[in-house]
Amino acid sequence: MEIFLSCGEPSGDHYAGRLISGLLELHPEITLRGMLGMEGRNAGGKALWNISELGLMGISDVVHALPRLFRLKRSMGRYVKENNIPLVIVIDAPDFHLPLIRSLRREGYSGKIIYISPPTVWAWRQGRAEVLRKTVDLCLPLFPFEDKALREHGVKSRWIGHPFVDEFNRSGDTTHVTPGASSVPRVAILPGSRSGEINRLLPVFIRAAEEFRASGMAPVFSVAPFLEDDLKASVLEQLQGFDSYQGSARELMATSDIVLGASGTAAVEAMMLGRFMIVAYKGSLSSYIVYKTMVRTDFISIPNILSGEKVFPELIQKDVTVSRIRKEIEHYLRDRQYFSRVHELIQRGKQKMGDPGAVGFWIRSILEHLS
Repeated sequence: MEIFLSCGEPSGDHYAGRLISGLLELHPEITLRGMLGMEGRNAGGKALWNISELGLMGISDVVHALPRLFRLKRSMGRYVKENNIPLVIVIDAPDFHLPLIRSLRREGYSGKIIYISPPTVWAWRQGRAEVLRKTVDLCLPLFPFEDKALREHGVKSRWIGHPFVDEFNRSGDTTHVTPGASSVPRVAILPGSRSGEINRLLPVFIRAAEEFRASGMAPVFSVAPFLEDDLKASVLEQLQGFDSYQGSARELMATSDIVLGASGTAAVEAMMLGRFMIVAYKGSLSSYIVYKTMVRTDFISIPNILSGEKVFPELIQKDVTVSRIRKEIEHYLRDRQYFSRVHELIQRGKQKMGDPGAVGFWIRSILEHLS
C-alpha cells in the first residue's frame, strides 16, 4: 500500500520523519512517497520532490514562483490519481497544500486526505476553514487553540498534544544565565531557513552579533544543514569571523543562554528548552500589509499565544534593529523581576502543550482512515 505524503517546510519535514518512522515500524509494507526533506528521507520516505521546492516566505516570494508552483501542483495531482493513492497526507505549507487538495477533489479524487499542522484559521483567513471542511477528512493540529478553532468552523479535528512533549523533558533544561552572573552568555542566532527570510534578517543579526561580542557575549550562528548549497555558501561567506554551527538548531539552543531568531518553530523549541528568545519577523512590504490588515491575534509567536502574555519579545518589520535587540537582551539580563516572570510564563506555555503520545495518536488516526 502507498501513502502520498507532502510537507513544505523543515518543521513539517521533522514531523514527517517522526510519522514515517512510526508507521514503518508498525507496517513495513507501507510505502510513503511525496515531497520530503532530509528527515523524511532518512526515516524511510521516498522523495519524489524536495521541500526546497517551497522555500518561500511571504506573498511576494509566492507570486514570483507561481508558474513553477502550478506545474508542481499538477505533477503531484497527476501522480496521486495515476497511482490510485488511497490516502494523501499534507503537512503545513497551506499556500501550496490547500490549492493541491482542492484541485484533487475537483478532479474527482475520492481517497482520504489528512492535514497535519493545518492552516491557522484561528489567526487569519478564516475562509480556509471552509476549504478544509469540504476537502479534508481529518485535521491533526499541533496546538489546543487550533483544534478548538477548527471544530468551531465545522472541520473534523483531533488533538491530544504536540510531538515536542515527547521530544523534550517536560520540566525543561532550566540551566540558563542568571542576571549579574560572571559567566559569558552564549547567544544562539538563528536567521531562518528560507532564502528571503535569511536575506532580510542576516545583515541585522550580524551587526547585533558584533555588538554582542564587543560587550563580552559569545554569539554563535546557526546555519541550517538542509540549506541549498548556493545559499549555504553565501551565508557562510557573510559569517566569516563569527562562530557558526551547522548541526541541529535545537542542539545549539540547548547549549546557549539566549536565542535570537526568526519567528517560527524555533520559538516553541526555545520555550521547551527553557530559553529566552527574541523573535524577529521581517517580510516583504506586501506580506506586512496583509499581516497588519488581516491577522486577528495579538502575538505572532506561539509561546506568547499559549501563555496569553508576551513571554518572548517580538520584533516585527521596522523594529528588527540592533538597538531593539540589545535593549531586550539587557532587560532580560539585568531585571531580576522580568527574568523570573519570563521563566514563569515559559513553564505555563509548556504545560499547555498537551499530553505525550502525539505521533502515536496521529498514526492510529491515519490507520483508521486506511481501514
